[in-house]
Amino acid sequence: MTTTGMDSWDRVLGRTKPAKGERAATAQYVGGDESVVSRSTAGRVRQSDDDREVMAGNVTALVTDRRLILLHSTGGFRPKWSAITLPFGHLEPVGAAAAGAPVDVLVPTSGRRGYLVTLDTAEAAEGLRAALFGALTAYRRDRMGLPD
Repeated sequence: MTTTGMDSWDRVLGRTKPAKGERAATAQYVGGDESVVSRSTAGRVRQSDDDREVMAGNVTALVTDRRLILLHSTGGFRPKWSAITLPFGHLEPVGAAAAGAPVDVLVPTSGRRGYLVTLDTAEAAEGLRAALFGALTAYRRDRMGLPD
């Protein structure tokens, strides 16, 4: 049986302590019939075309069965949360790591712009890349009817 909604977030989180307010922020963006596949913490998010920084500091990357959700917290006593949601219908397949930047995960969009998510270690980047690749491939096959 597959868990959905915030139950799937709890399952992925396991015994890890979330950031202050993260559960409430996540609940706004994860649908009741959506399943969270992976959760990663990142240091920053940049645009791939001009290297402009979009989010820096406390970034959480959630991969669901339908989209990538990038949550940003201001930190502190009463953190404010913001988000970028990238539906899988707007994303191109995720490729391998760039040779010079093993901690960056390129998330290409169907337009000119893509996003670079910077994680702490190459292992964390590979984990996000694998989760995003698997979920996006399943979405494109099952919902869009595209070949793997």
